[in-house]
Amino acid sequence: MFAHPCLKRLSQECECQAVSAERYRLELMRDVFVTGIQSHVIRQRLLEESALNFEDAFRKARAMELAFKNSELS
Repeated sequence: MFAHPCLKRLSQECECQAVSAERYRLELMRDVFVTGIQSHVIRQRLLEESALNFEDAFRKARAMELAFKNSELS
């Protein structure tokens, strides 16, 4: 395969950090959570965050959801 040697060479020059299984699990949970949000407004706001972990994503999404619901009641 042509791509395999090229990718292998590029990855050796990369300054990637080692990722633990726990960190990978939390990042995956965050990604699945954010992509599964039905409100495109809330999803977009979360995607605008440069550094967002799962707990912050959940907390911010819940706060925005409650704010939107409260504003509809007014």
